[in-house]
Amino acid sequence: MKKSLILFVAILIVILPIMSSCGKEEEVVPPTVIISPSEVQMSVGDIYTLDSTVFPMIYQDLNVSWYVSDPEIIECVDGRVYAKGLGTALVYAAAGSSRHSCRITVTEQQRKMIVGEQAQLPALQNNLIKGATGFAVYSGDEPSDVLSFENNVITANKKGDARIVATFENGDVLTVANISVRDIALTCNGMPESEEDPPLRVVVDAESGIAIEVYDLVLEKYYYSTDNYAIRFSFKYRLAPEVQGETVRVNFRVTLYSSEVEGEYCRDKDVSGKMEPGTEYQYVDSGFYAMLNEEGDRVFWIEIVSLEADK
Repeated sequence: MKKSLILFVAILIVILPIMSSCGKEEEVVPPTVIISPSEVQMSVGDIYTLDSTVFPMIYQDLNVSWYVSDPEIIECVDGRVYAKGLGTALVYAAAGSSRHSCRITVTEQQRKMIVGEQAQLPALQNNLIKGATGFAVYSGDEPSDVLSFENNVITANKKGDARIVATFENGDVLTVANISVRDIALTCNGMPESEEDPPLRVVVDAESGIAIEVYDLVLEKYYYSTDNYAIRFSFKYRLAPEVQGETVRVNFRVTLYSSEVEGEYCRDKDVSGKMEPGTEYQYVDSGFYAMLNEEGDRVFWIEIVSLEADK
């Protein structure tokens, strides 16, 4: 009898927890939506895409709704944010009862350009500034010719600071970009820049007296970015008039130097070949890069050193 009672109690200890759990429903975890990143800096006209994730994974197909706190500053379509005006606004993502936000700060675009450079601004390309009747360029409070634009392309005309503003029927203006235009002064010491200047005479072989004349130097900018540019430089050269008769094989080295913020930059290249008396030749090099200083000015100088020459 005592053994039977002990067995009965043991069975109850095993069965009762199971019976009590059968009546309980499984706990449901609500969805949680997260926006990434949680803060974004934009300029007027920019477009930025936010990511949203819903947890746990069983809710991965749950629809996410987007809305904003100030539609005058930003719009949001399926996580794609359009910056329309200056200020700060929130983008909200909602999934079920969960909501998460991202802070968007929209400022004027800051940009540096070089005289002659052309660029497109998102604010003009995307036509996001609702109600704007046009755009104008100002330096301070006065109209400016530092910049000009046509068909949404901005051209930097001369050195100076300017701002591009959107204009509205009621007389309001909205600054969408502040642009600083710099000029690169490409000057080269000791080199003739036109045929009117006396050519630079370079003796390429002292023993025989063979010399070449260098003239018509051209320095031109052909690539720009915010902080650096590239130049193409060329010059013409010929045998000196006193070198007559025979073909001359010359070999010389051209080195281009540039004044730099942090020391001196140089590039050199060997030139060799046959030269005929009375014939004009041209040297071209388009692989010279330089960083911009605050003024954007650069002084160059060219050195031509003989390696050898023979008839």
